[in-house]
Amino acid sequence: MPSQLAHLVFAVQSIGAAFDHAPVALDSPYVGFGAQGPDVFYHNRRRKPSGLEYGALLHRRGYGSAVAALVRCARDNQLRLDSTYGAYVLSFATHALLDRFIHPFINYFAGWGARRTTAPQALPFQLHAYFERVLDCLLLERFWSRNAAGFDFAAAFDCGEELPLPVAAGLTAALSAVTERAAHDPHLADRLRNAYLDSLGFYRTTNMVDAARLHSMIQQVNDPQRLARWLSLIHPLELPADIDLTNEAHGGWYHPCGNGEPRHESFWDLWRTALQHAPALLQAVAAAWSGDIEPDSLVQIVGNQNLSDGRYEGRPCRKRRCNPLPLADHLTRLVGERAQRLLSVESAATRSADRPED
Repeated sequence: MPSQLAHLVFAVQSIGAAFDHAPVALDSPYVGFGAQGPDVFYHNRRRKPSGLEYGALLHRRGYGSAVAALVRCARDNQLRLDSTYGAYVLSFATHALLDRFIHPFINYFAGWGARRTTAPQALPFQLHAYFERVLDCLLLERFWSRNAAGFDFAAAFDCGEELPLPVAAGLTAALSAVTERAAHDPHLADRLRNAYLDSLGFYRTTNMVDAARLHSMIQQVNDPQRLARWLSLIHPLELPADIDLTNEAHGGWYHPCGNGEPRHESFWDLWRTALQHAPALLQAVAAAWSGDIEPDSLVQIVGNQNLSDGRYEGRPCRKRRCNPLPLADHLTRLVGERAQRLLSVESAATRSADRPED
């Protein structure tokens, strides 16, 4: 999945492209919140009960049904499209579009699972997450002339210290339309609230990390594994100049499932193609909102296919092919002496534990 800044930028561009006059304020935090779609459930790793499983569910199936239910909820409660709830739903709808077009590219060039550098005792960086944040930086610079360290994404997401009631009602209806488990989940309200609050906390923690704050964070972490995980989730302060991060050379790459002929699109080609599909999708959401078409029409228009490859409803196809960019080595260079010292300490402790007693 693309990361938070990519989804925000795409939602803003999509709404702007779909309407002559945007029906919602594009700087509303409800746009930033909605653009994250089901990713907010993935950040629900602290508060219990957790809604984590609903994030996986919505990525596998039922996204069109969820959008249709969000619109039906608006109509049932006489909520206007130009409301904050309307901003949430429009941007929520764009999430699936970007995921389906971009996710295969990210999987191919980042791989999956932890990737280590070529150096011995190297940190196992989560390159999928890190590559998403690299792309965030490139997008923010290209389209908004901003850098991630100076961009307050937490403010662009923050809809208050509690989950807004209209969004809670809409998500309850959406999840209940996708799975009976949600319809009969006595803790659903708590899971939704916890997912929102954990996401808000995560975005605040990883927000606007400049050189001084990054140095402070590195100094406070004494576990190399934890350090690697956190560095994979922070927007980099500098990008490698010697790596074709977006395939601008149009080199050949494959769908990670290994099917089909080689592809040659750059990241920017895929972004433009996704954006070309956005107006029709969002205009359909507006038409369903106004009653010109039935909300159930959105099931087909948005699609219930999974968000990983856009091919099937259910689990994505088995990934077979990838050619990860050398981002782990780049990350290790950025970490520098602090990470190497931690690794040396860990290695020494391991050797001591393995040494037989006298």
